Amino acid sequence: MKKILIAVAAMAAMAAANATTYEESLNTAVTNNEKSMDLSYAWRDTGSLIKQAKKLMKSGLEADAIEVLARANQQALYAIEQARVGATAGPKY
Repeated sequence: MKKILIAVAAMAAMAAANATTYEESLNTAVTNNEKSMDLSYAWRDTGSLIKQAKKLMKSGLEADAIEVLARANQQALYAIEQARVGATAGPKY
């Protein structure tokens, strides 16, 4: 489980590094959050992080907004991974 979380964190960091613009970061975070919602595993704070990033962008703080969106995207990816692991969880006889 720990290895999986580390791999997901690394993927999120790479995705954030590749998403150089606010729009790309926003689209990535929103898309992954929607996927986690479709799986009924969305985390509580992801949506509020996206809202916070939008407010930061309106204030002209693009770099901070991108950083917050990277955290939101990471949470969404964790939620998707949690859904995948949760689907196979249970007793094994």
